[in-house]
Amino acid sequence: MGSSAVPQSYFGEAQLPYSLTKLVLLHLVPGVAILVIYLALVPLARSRGWPPFSALLLAALFGVVPVQLGHLFLVGRKLNHRLSLVGVLGNNSKLPKWQYFAFVPLLCLIAIVILLATGPIDGWLTRNVFAWLPSWYFFADPAVFASYPRRILAITFGARILIDGLMVPFVEKLYFRAYLLARLERFGRWAPVINGGLFTFYHFWQPQNYLTIFFGMFPMVWLTWWKKNYRLAILTHMALNLIGGLLTYSLVVGMRPV
Repeated sequence: MGSSAVPQSYFGEAQLPYSLTKLVLLHLVPGVAILVIYLALVPLARSRGWPPFSALLLAALFGVVPVQLGHLFLVGRKLNHRLSLVGVLGNNSKLPKWQYFAFVPLLCLIAIVILLATGPIDGWLTRNVFAWLPSWYFFADPAVFASYPRRILAITFGARILIDGLMVPFVEKLYFRAYLLARLERFGRWAPVINGGLFTFYHFWQPQNYLTIFFGMFPMVWLTWWKKNYRLAILTHMALNLIGGLLTYSLVVGMRPV
């Protein structure tokens, strides 16, 4: 699916680099799409007895896969005159397998430590800065799920594993790390900072977590940029989201009466 080497003409002089304005829009517009779909689906989900988080999962599914993956294939079609990702994805260098086993657990550990450190700040922001948002906008506390029937919880968290644990990290990392980060190379060492910062703001549906998202993800972004390997980001993001989903579900089940 486009693992071939990137043609020099694509990143070289024959292809004008994307403007900074275009790069910012490419980072943020998919987030706007997810937010709009999320807000549109929440009333329907709540009216049918489903947690608002289920609406966010559907918004992520329809706002990430068609929008981001669709854009990549459109770029590939323009470049190759067929539906292909050849020449679209950068940061495609190969790594020895041992580096995946070394770096992915390390990146996950760093992200978890940062989450524990910034979690109280996220809570303070939720209570004091973003208190004007409706209560259903916040889903980090497992207690918000405790009142829903087990069947609905099982379906919701099963969908979370599939969508948020596997599909979204895969597509997002192709889009943000293999495609957009590669097109920020002219900014040198600022490239991962710009990419990580814009990826943070892309999460319009969880502004209270911006601090955690940026600092938790930045080591992964920097290592992807340094190693020129987007697969590190895919594996790390999948691992983190799967751990988060399974842990949250276990906590929710533990809160319910037997």
